[in-house]
Amino acid sequence: APSSRSLNVNLLKTIPIVERFKLELRIEGANVMNSPNFNAPGTNLNALATFGVITGAGGNRSMQGAVRLIF
Repeated sequence: APSSRSLNVNLLKTIPIVERFKLELRIEGANVMNSPNFNAPGTNLNALATFGVITGAGGNRSMQGAVRLIF
């Protein structure tokens, strides 16, 4: 099967508000370069149309953000 590649990134920023309170901003991303991860080629000899052919891929980019108040 073809190799898979993925670049995951996590960015974090903590902002002090007052002595007891902090605000935390976070952004996380999986597969940020949006590289396709191809499935294994077909191995069924009875289906010659798909034998040795890669018919799918996965690995979509996903991102999420969060804000947290620490006290």
